Amino acid sequence: MRHDCHQLVDAAMRLMAGVPARPLVEVASLCGVSRHTLMRAFSCSVALPCGEVRRRCIGRKMQALMRATPPKSIKEISAELGFATPRSLARWVKHENGLVPRALREQLCGLADGERAGAGDGTPAQRARTPLAPPRDHLGHAGSI
Repeated sequence: MRHDCHQLVDAAMRLMAGVPARPLVEVASLCGVSRHTLMRAFSCSVALPCGEVRRRCIGRKMQALMRATPPKSIKEISAELGFATPRSLARWVKHENGLVPRALREQLCGLADGERAGAGDGTPAQRARTPLAPPRDHLGHAGSI
């Protein structure tokens, strides 16, 4: 059976926007296709791997939740993103940004070094990281969706 790549990607994007950390197998199942078919549709339609699109969806929603007023707890953010546990979210944030969630939140909210309360050592290398910077292609251009 042939699938319209664009319609399949649109449906998957809507699902990932709601719960971005949802496993790709589950997203594919909800779209009525296999994980392989979903991944092929993404590469055909948006020229980005499905995992990269998912990573960006998680990043966008996480940043919005971390900046929310009133502040949400890491546990609430983890649940809204679809991570199994707050620890899973913490591992993902550390892998993607090199920071723990609390330090990333402080960076996103623009808190000055003097306002940080026990958020790491505040080294220049730690402060210099840009959270979730878009990856660069082989020509050095920033990617976008």
